[in-house]
Amino acid sequence: MMPFLCIPPIMREEILAGISSLNGVKCAVIIGPDALSIEYSPTDIDAEKFVANWHALESIAPENATKIFIRTSDSFLFSQRIDEGHTLLIQTDIECNVGSMRSIIAKEIPKLVPFL
Repeated sequence: MMPFLCIPPIMREEILAGISSLNGVKCAVIIGPDALSIEYSPTDIDAEKFVANWHALESIAPENATKIFIRTSDSFLFSQRIDEGHTLLIQTDIECNVGSMRSIIAKEIPKLVPFL
């Protein structure tokens, strides 16, 4: 019997859709080992724009790349390593509760690990 190969993408999609549906979240992106997006939600965003921004930030301070938190004039950008090759990147609006978002990220990261 062949394994059902669609489960990892479907589960990643569901987890990211859950994150992106949270109040204040603009988008959630999983960045793969080749520094390209492998999954993102909502699906109508320009995910590569967010990935390019993250890649630029990571290259400036690679020793701090496990967790990156940036505040701009209109949004927050959170990134956290999922494993050695994958990173979760989340953009929120400026009214986002930072502590709450960090808790959500800590809770969602272990859910993503089996589906990478």
